[in-house]
Amino acid sequence: MYKATSYSLEETKKFAHLVLKEVLNNKEKITNGGEKKATVLVLKGDLGSGKTAFTKCIGEILDVDGEITSPTFSIEKRYKIHVDHNSSEYKDTIETCGLETLIHIDAFRLESGKEILAIDFEETLKDPKNLICFEWPEMVSDIDILPKNAPIVEFEFVDENTRKMYFSPSQNTMELQGEEDSATN
Repeated sequence: MYKATSYSLEETKKFAHLVLKEVLNNKEKITNGGEKKATVLVLKGDLGSGKTAFTKCIGEILDVDGEITSPTFSIEKRYKIHVDHNSSEYKDTIETCGLETLIHIDAFRLESGKEILAIDFEETLKDPKNLICFEWPEMVSDIDILPKNAPIVEFEFVDENTRKMYFSPSQNTMELQGEEDSATN
């Protein structure tokens, strides 16, 4: 498990870099049964704990179109990834993985998991060109739609300027050596 305490958006972005690198470098390992599917990153935490800020950082790293805002009312927002002019240190990894779209889903307002099906989520999951940041996974737990081996980032609100973040890659696909505290590295 990786963990970090963030006191700024810049520190959150540093942690997002670490998470993105682990997820993309292990993309083949976190597919279901060897099938090529979307990469899902599960984001857990209370309101205001930093899930959308983290997704914004992922979007900046991937140089997506537009500003990332919370999809609480629309449930889903899609952003095109620009690999061709991405200057990120992960450009080669992004190209190798073939990612084209960052999809930000906020399931907070859903009454049941069946509602996620109305936005063609099953089709979204089938596309290996998608990276999905999924907030509030517990709101769809009744239909068992998220990959069981999806990496998880958990967020904890400490105070107005401080968040704790924990990254758990899938236990059955990736083993990490020790713990990292990206806020102090």
